[in-house]
Amino acid sequence: ALQDLLNKLICLSGNTLFGLHCAKFVRAESYSLLGFISMSADNVATALEKAMPYERLVGDMGTTSFIHHKNELIQRWHCNYNNVDVIPHVVDNVLLSWVNFTRYLTGDETLAPKEVHFRHRCSDNSKSQYAGAFKCPVKFEQEFDQLIIDRALLTTPIKMPNASLLSLLSTQAEQQI
Repeated sequence: ALQDLLNKLICLSGNTLFGLHCAKFVRAESYSLLGFISMSADNVATALEKAMPYERLVGDMGTTSFIHHKNELIQRWHCNYNNVDVIPHVVDNVLLSWVNFTRYLTGDETLAPKEVHFRHRCSDNSKSQYAGAFKCPVKFEQEFDQLIIDRALLTTPIKMPNASLLSLLSTQAEQQI
């Protein structure tokens, strides 16, 4: 139902970068319990480690996986939708929402992944909007939709960590799953 609604909204808006532009409206409460778990973590790595196992609590739009390399972490996302007109918008939204939310959690608007990859194409006149939003190199027509994150970014502290609340919220998420 959400896929059908998004398809109609995308068509009605006439906005070729609908998903990218909508990412600026994501807030902590958009992620439900996961958002509050992330807000309670002590750094970005802990936020990812504690929140991502419960992503099903937010919805069933897609799944996240992580690939660990020596100096970087790859955060890959697979969209579960099947409408080829909707998928690029949803992927744009999810990846930029993650980046924007991380900036919010840390209070650092300059934080950026090392690189962003998208499976979809992009017109030349839109590429600068992606680069401006992500603040890093963005590549299109790649094998996966993913963020490549420098490991140093993972140690960035969260603004208001709360270990007791993190434990309580993690337990609640486990019960809800």
